[in-house]
Amino acid sequence: MQIDHFLYQVPDLEAGAADIAARTGLTPRFGGVHANGVTANYLARLGAGLYLEIIGPAPGAGADTSGYLFGNAKTLTGITTFAVRAGDIAAQAAMLRARSMTFRGPITGGRTTPQGQALAWKSIFIDDERFAGFIPFALQWLSLPHPSETAPAGLTLKSFEIFHPLADDLNMLYETIGVPVHAIQSPSASMRLMLASPNAEIELRSAVTAQLKLRS
Repeated sequence: MQIDHFLYQVPDLEAGAADIAARTGLTPRFGGVHANGVTANYLARLGAGLYLEIIGPAPGAGADTSGYLFGNAKTLTGITTFAVRAGDIAAQAAMLRARSMTFRGPITGGRTTPQGQALAWKSIFIDDERFAGFIPFALQWLSLPHPSETAPAGLTLKSFEIFHPLADDLNMLYETIGVPVHAIQSPSASMRLMLASPNAEIELRSAVTAQLKLRS
């Protein structure tokens, strides 16, 4: 599997997208409201088959974002997790089941772009309280083109680093599920994304520590 996209969560979607635009010199494009009606996003291409998703409460959404956004959605800003692309999500689920791993899915998701294009995908979420957002969710796109092909270009991924006090265990999990990332041993847990942009190289960090998880 390969990394598909990174999720950068913001409490105010318009303000968050504007902040990224000011820092990078590249204006992200509004991607639309998700089928759940709770979240929406702005996108920016990071390379072939790879993009940054700026995600937050959808315009007009209610105050309760439980199960859709991480932590306190009213204040949290930063990288919360990432997604890896699976060629066959059913096969991925079968592999996890055979290893007696706890997961949710495949779950069907979707959104419609402002241009009227309907996007759809299926995803799997592994449940492990030790790692939460540090475990990427796997997804299989059911529609074309890939969002990176229509997102505005100008940003480039320079590096993506994961730091965690349980790096060995996390790396064993990554190897098991086929995630092309190596966690670095550290006293605290964090993620760091370095991007080249028209303005300068910028850093995006994770919003919180190992306790990062979806509210339930």
